[in-house]
Amino acid sequence: MSVRVEVLVDEADRKAALRKATLRGLTDTPKQIPAVWLYDERGSLLFEEITRLPEYDLTHTERQILEERGHEARAFKRTPYSRALRLPPTPNATRSRAFERCGQGEWRPFGRR
Repeated sequence: MSVRVEVLVDEADRKAALRKATLRGLTDTPKQIPAVWLYDERGSLLFEEITRLPEYDLTHTERQILEERGHEARAFKRTPYSRALRLPPTPNATRSRAFERCGQGEWRPFGRR
């Protein structure tokens, strides 16, 4: 497996984004912290491997939906409601790539180094 991690922000920007996401998440109801902040590079690679297991059905189902019905998401993107369709932060690059292929744009994991 080959994974390329590209740093798109400097450390100060990354820390500021983490602080902002954490403060926002801890004032939400229910409280939450985006999962993207909870994985280091090794954890992200491990999660990626886990999602490839046959037992991890959710990722396979999501990928199948995106591959079979991605054209609908692409059409939806051209409507005033397109802001409602977003890829949630995830360390799962496979799902992100599938989402990109259906025309939703590029996902850049801001929390990764």
